Amino acid sequence: MTQQNNPCQHMQLATSPIGDVKYCADCGIVHLAVQNLSLRLETESFRALTYMLAQAQLNMEDHEHYSRHQYQAVKNVKPFIKKTH
Repeated sequence: MTQQNNPCQHMQLATSPIGDVKYCADCGIVHLAVQNLSLRLETESFRALTYMLAQAQLNMEDHEHYSRHQYQAVKNVKPFIKKTH
């Protein structure tokens, strides 16, 4: 009995300076490589990860926006110093 060894046929989904994302339709696995990190994820896990990362990005932007406005508000307020002498 011989077992056929079919290597994955990766389809490039995205690439950037920090890594890439490939997909194998035969095994249904997304291959995510980011710098020294390599993950093999089932498609639903990959979708959940991308949703979580998108939420994190939005929350980070909201926080940065709020922090910038708070800093500007404090910066624009001139301190009130009352001389007592």
